[in-house]
Amino acid sequence: MNYFDFHTDTLSSAYERGLTPFADSLQASLRCFSRYERAAVNYALWCDKRLDDDGAYRRFIDYSDWFENEIRENLPENISCFLSIEDARLFCGDEDRFFEALR
Repeated sequence: MNYFDFHTDTLSSAYERGLTPFADSLQASLRCFSRYERAAVNYALWCDKRLDDDGAYRRFIDYSDWFENEIRENLPENISCFLSIEDARLFCGDEDRFFEALR
């Protein structure tokens, strides 16, 4: 299996531009992995330092909900995706926020 770790703006760019993360106009399109028998891709969501903790948390929830829907509807069967968080400050030490993000 091939593993790829993208710390790019692909997810935020796609979300903000109304595109799917599979769009070929992004830095890294998931379509490019369709040639592999199997692949796992790790995407990182970063917290915008201009946002307060609550704003960063809400943006994370919006992005992750959107990404989950995109995966459910469009992910090729040979690709697995993982979503990581670049800045744990968005949880503000609140255990409920952590468990909400895991849902």
